Amino acid sequence: MANTLAYAEIFMQELDKQVVAGATSGWMESNAGLVQYNGGNTVKIPKFSMDGLGDYDRTSGFPQGSATLTYETKTMTQDRARTFMLDSMDVNETNFVANASNLMGEFQRTLIIPEIDAYRYSTIAKAAIAGSQASGGYTPAVADIYSKLKADITNIQDVIGAVPLVVTMSTATLGVLEGSTELTHQLAVGAFNGNVNLQVKQVNDCPIIEVPSTRFKTAYAFFDGKSTGQTAGGFVPVAKASVTIGDVKYEAASVGLAGNAYTVTIVQGTGVSATTAGVVTAAGALTITLGTNSSSVPLSVKASDIAALTFTGDGAALITATAVSANTVQSASTVKSLASGAGSGAIAKSINWIICAATTPIAISKTDNMRIFDPKINQTADAWKLDYRKYHDLWIMDNKLSTIFVNVKEALV
Repeated sequence: MANTLAYAEIFMQELDKQVVAGATSGWMESNAGLVQYNGGNTVKIPKFSMDGLGDYDRTSGFPQGSATLTYETKTMTQDRARTFMLDSMDVNETNFVANASNLMGEFQRTLIIPEIDAYRYSTIAKAAIAGSQASGGYTPAVADIYSKLKADITNIQDVIGAVPLVVTMSTATLGVLEGSTELTHQLAVGAFNGNVNLQVKQVNDCPIIEVPSTRFKTAYAFFDGKSTGQTAGGFVPVAKASVTIGDVKYEAASVGLAGNAYTVTIVQGTGVSATTAGVVTAAGALTITLGTNSSSVPLSVKASDIAALTFTGDGAALITATAVSANTVQSASTVKSLASGAGSGAIAKSINWIICAATTPIAISKTDNMRIFDPKINQTADAWKLDYRKYHDLWIMDNKLSTIFVNVKEALV
């Protein structure tokens, strides 16, 4: 029997290292040096408080001061997991480590690391927006992007002084910055010493960390891996669901809410009504099945014949329709799915850049309870079974909010 406990320990250590090295936000974990972690989903973050200077008195000497170190207990809200099977016919004990390492490494590289990045950046953005440390409504343009970015950097430095700053920027925005007509030469390149030493572009001596735009939104839905529409797991930007039937675009009035059933009644100009039906899944996807006319014929109604579109039922508030045009035809030949709705809360917006003090974000990710069962122990299949569980989170302490500024493409309101 393989020493599965030893395998699990090795995997846990290597998987944690891979996250730090591979995530564009991996440098944030260097701020967790004093954080206490003893397993599970809780950590203790140190908080210092002390008195400022007072006047020296020649008689009584130094004024008494107070310095206090306390620990604030935080719970990691992201508790994510998956289990995998490797058939014993494909993997034996001699090549298990190599195959399992490839599997788990690819799993983290393509799915876990992007999710951790997305969670961290959206968490920072939400905190900044809520704390009035953000601006919106700017579409990056070569004519003024450098001025906009420099102004945001200067505003932060004016508050906190000459503290090392890090600029995190979407790939799309960085492309615009590199083509800026305001720059007289190319962006400087310098070393950035996070947990991994990197050569990165710089602006005003601030390193620029490049992030794929898909990981750089203000809001995400993180799927549970088991509900209808969420079995594949992973994450998507929170968005309004929409679908076009004929020439009519239906769009959710808000983000998806699970289990909302509703009916749509298309009232024809002749007074004859035909109903459709649908339901919102846990993932926010909405499926519309168009009904039939009064003769039980699949619905096919020109826009010029439609007197009204009315929505009733528990999910009525979720869906609206754009104005129909003269050549619109509603057809019941197929079932249409209103896809991409996800979660609840604010609609995702695109982040242009995040500026923050290098020591501000406290990020932690831990592979916990990595369990490996060989085929002799596994009760459900003749296969190796790997149970993967990842805790992670990010915190911005209240007294550090002024060290962050976020620039968003869309208007904040």
